[in-house]
Amino acid sequence: MQMFGHRQCLFGHSDVVTTLVVCKPFSVLVSASVDGTAIVWDLNRLSYVRSIRDHKDAVQALAVSDTLGDIATASGTGTYGSFCSPCSTLR
Repeated sequence: MQMFGHRQCLFGHSDVVTTLVVCKPFSVLVSASVDGTAIVWDLNRLSYVRSIRDHKDAVQALAVSDTLGDIATASGTGTYGSFCSPCSTLR
């Protein structure tokens, strides 16, 4: 993905970010953190969309479907979350 223009900081996590995933079809970035959250960011507006707070421990893995926009998260304790099409409102 090519980025043009100025750099932009996105603030939302209260601890270290563990994973970043870009979903080009939905123009979103999803970040996961030691704070137990995943955050969806709108790359067109460089803004916060929503937080996913289903983990008590660090979110260590995540995936975003390029076709549906579904988001899946997983923590080291074996817990996982699946979120259907939170990106669909961005189309």
